[in-house]
This record gives sequence, C-alpha cells and structure tokens, in this order.
Amino acid sequence: MPTEIHIIPAEWYEELGPGVRNLHPPGVNFQWVDLLATATTDEIIDRHARDLGVPNAFLESLHERSFESGRRRLGDATLLRLELPAEILTTTEDDYDLVIVFSSDAMLTLRHGDLGLIETGCDSMAQSGVESVTPLGAACELMDEFLDRVTPTIRRIAVVLDGTETERGNARSGRIEAVNQIRQVLLQLDRHLDPVQTMLQRCLVDFSTTAEARDLASLRGLQERTGWIEHRIDGQLERARILSEQDHIRAMDEMSGSMYRLSWIATIFLPLTFITGLLGINVKGIPFADDSGAFWLVCGVLGLIALGTIFILVLFIQLGRSHERIRLHETEKSTANLGKISS
Repeated sequence: MPTEIHIIPAEWYEELGPGVRNLHPPGVNFQWVDLLATATTDEIIDRHARDLGVPNAFLESLHERSFESGRRRLGDATLLRLELPAEILTTTEDDYDLVIVFSSDAMLTLRHGDLGLIETGCDSMAQSGVESVTPLGAACELMDEFLDRVTPTIRRIAVVLDGTETERGNARSGRIEAVNQIRQVLLQLDRHLDPVQTMLQRCLVDFSTTAEARDLASLRGLQERTGWIEHRIDGQLERARILSEQDHIRAMDEMSGSMYRLSWIATIFLPLTFITGLLGINVKGIPFADDSGAFWLVCGVLGLIALGTIFILVLFIQLGRSHERIRLHETEKSTANLGKISS
C-alpha cells in the first residue's frame, strides 16, 4: 500500500467553499469537483452536481448510504459507489463511502470519511506521466487506490492467523474466539468485494467499444486484482476453517481421554462396590457376621479383586497395542513390497 497523502500541492486544486474543491492535478484536463460530505450540505452537493451535468436521477444516489458497492449508468454519465465498513479498515474507525460520477468531460467525487484516497490518487496520476487522463482513467486510478485499502486487512488477518496457530493448551478458548472474529471479517470482505467485481465486469462491457485502450487495460487490471484479492480471502477462510477443525479435534481428544480415565475408575470400583453392597445387606445369616477378623478378610479379598482387575485391564491394553504394532508392521511391509514391484 502506498504512503497515504492527505495534503496535495496547492497548485493542484482550488477551494470553492467549505468541503468543496476543484481538482486539476497534472494530466487532468477535465473539470473535477471533489466534495467532502461531512463538511458541506445536500443543497451544495446537488448544485455542483447539476453544474457538472449530473442527471437528476443520480442525485438521490449521491445522498444514500447503502454500504453496498455498485454502478449506475444513464446516457453518457456513470455512477460508481465504493463502500467499506469500519470493521474491515485498519486505519480508521469510521465507515468509508466514495461516490464517483463521471462523463466524457467531467467528474464529481463525493466522500463520506477520509482515507486520503483522493489525494493519493492525484499523486499517482501525476507520477504516471500521462499527459491527458480521461475521467474513466481517473476513476480507475481511484478504484485502484480503493483496493489498496483492502489489502492491509488481509495482511493483518494473516499475521493473526500465524499467531493463533502457535497457541496451545489453555489458550484454546481464546483461539476459538479469535478465529471466529477473523472469519467474520473475511466474510465481510468477501461480501463487499463481490459487488466491486460485478461493477468492474459491467464497466468493461459498457466501455468496451468507446474507451481508450489504456483505460480498458486499467479496468482489466482492476478485475484481475479483485480476483487475486478474492483468492487470498478464500485462502484465509480455508486456514480459519482448518484451525477451527483442529480445535474441535483437540476438544474431542480431551473428552475421549476423560471418558477413558472414567472407564478405568468405573471398571475398578464397580465390582468392589457390588461386593461391599452384598456384604452389607442387613439380613440374618450373613457370612462372617460374628467373626472378629472378618473385616480384614473382606478388605484383603477386595484388594485382590482390585489388583486382578487392574492386571486384566493392563493385559488387554498391551495385547491391543501389540496387535496394532503387528498390523502397522504388516502394512509398512506390504507398502514396501508394492514399491519394489512398481519399481
């Protein structure tokens, strides 16, 4: 992402009023009015839009904030809306909304929020060395700067995912919450990027026969770039899904271990509980009822039963492990034989 420029040289613009500028950076030979919505009024916005020949059908679109990028076209005029919520952006806590209305010889930009996008776009056009930038070319430059504000979020998510992958033990609950937040941001990014892709596809169709080759190449480059960003988003979503599955598997493993330990305890104590309950019945004729050493005799029998139970369990476990090792050895041997045969 290039360095944001919030101040442009004084010779590149003319102040027309609070929040209103007439921009003419190098290469821009058409009329370009830039408005900051928070510093002006709807009446002033409508007046400048009419002076530039913006169709009345577009005036309502200048004031609405739907947080959905899109495009409208009427005759020679085209309206593009670029929007990003604050949850996606890394450099501001405010939602950003940029409306670009242009024709063959004029352009109007209306901003809600400030990301330095207009200023950086003017600087990029000046550095490109193009002697005559068309309104469509300027709009492409602004859309390219708009996409530059998306990529830092993807890089930040990649760093967070790298950190969550290294967390272990008691940090799993924090990992789960972090991964869920990452998925929400990625899904928001994907939802706001889809309309931009559709907008670029429709612009390519609209200007395929009338636009200059340089501007068409810029539109195709933007379309390819949005596809690359979507590919990165899909990759990060896949990483988040794998992390969620890993946490789920660890939770199931811990639950299986707990159930395994509980089964051991139950296996040992169930027969002991049965015998103590049997000998504790309050009926006449119970064995050893009048024998003074019966208590220690019963304790010894219970101890022998417990030791026998443990021995049998250990024996079964060892036999199971031996069978598993034999099976793995046979599998490896079969694989090696198949490798020799195939070679």
